[in-house]
Amino acid sequence: MQHSNQNQTCEKLWNDVNDCQRRVLALQNLFHEDQKSISFVLQQSIELCSKIKTIEWELLGMKCIEKLIAQYDEAREMALEFSSKQEIPLKHQVKDELLKLGQKKILEIRKFGQPTLLITPPTTFQDKLYVVNTNRKYIAPKNHQDVQLKASLVGRLATDTLWNPKPHKLLISIVDGLPDMPATQEKTSVQTLSEMYIEKDQELNIKGQRMITAHEWLVLEHGSLKRYNKARNNRKNQSHQNPEKEIVDCNNPLSGKTIFVCDPNNFVMPCGSFETVTRQIYLDATSSIQNNKIARFRPAITVFEF
Repeated sequence: MQHSNQNQTCEKLWNDVNDCQRRVLALQNLFHEDQKSISFVLQQSIELCSKIKTIEWELLGMKCIEKLIAQYDEAREMALEFSSKQEIPLKHQVKDELLKLGQKKILEIRKFGQPTLLITPPTTFQDKLYVVNTNRKYIAPKNHQDVQLKASLVGRLATDTLWNPKPHKLLISIVDGLPDMPATQEKTSVQTLSEMYIEKDQELNIKGQRMITAHEWLVLEHGSLKRYNKARNNRKNQSHQNPEKEIVDCNNPLSGKTIFVCDPNNFVMPCGSFETVTRQIYLDATSSIQNNKIARFRPAITVFEF
C-alpha cells in the first residue's frame, strides 16, 4: 500500500511538472502576441520554472531516500552481527531522519558512486575486529581451501587510539560504498599525504560531509565480503561473473587505500584495504609526510545517533 501511494505521489508531481511547462509555453506565446505583457510573462515564467525545479527536487530526493531505505534490512542485520543485543531504530525512524537532511545533503549523496546506509554499533574497534575474524567470509575463487585469514594490523594494536573516534552511540550514516572508488592523486610531486588529506577534508566540510571512520569502514568492508560470498554462490547470474568486484578496496595498490578520519598532523595516518593475495583485511598506518601518493578518501554523512 505504501509503495502504491508513493507511485501515485510521483505521478501527481510529474503531472504538475508537465502542467507548469505547458503554462510556460502558453505565456511565451502570449508574449509574442502582446508586447505589453512582457513583465507579466517573465515573472510568471520565473515562478513556474522555480516550481518545476522544486517538484523535480522532490522527485529526485524521494528516489534517493527510497534507495537508501531499501538497504535498511541489510544494514540492520550487519549491525546486529557486530552487536547482537544492540537496540536498532525502526525503519520509519531512519527514514524520518533522512528526510531531515535537507536538499543540499541529499543532492550531494546522489553524487556518491554507491550511496550506502551504514548502522555502526558503539562497540570498540577490538570488538569489531573479533567479529570480523570469527565470521570470515572470503574464500579464494580458485581454491576453496584458501579461506580468509585474520585481519592484519601492521605494527598496531586493536586498542590503539589511531582507530578513533569510536562512536559513543549507535551511528547511522551514509557513506560512499563504491568498491573500486576512484582515488585522489597528489597535485604536485611534493604534495604530502597529509596535505592531500587536509585539502580533501576542507572540500568535504563545505558540503556538510566528513571522512569515513575506521569503525564505519570495518562495517562497510565486512558487509562487502558478505555480498562477495553471496555473489560467489550465484555465478549463474551474469552480474556475478566477477564476485570480487563486490569487495571494498580490494587488492589494487595502484588505486590507493582508504584513509580514515584522523589528525593529519600526526606522523602516521590510518588506512585499510582487502588483500586477495594474503586473503585478509589489511589495516595499516601510513606515513603522512610521504609524497607521490594516491589514496581514497571516502565521504560520509552522519544522519543521526541513536
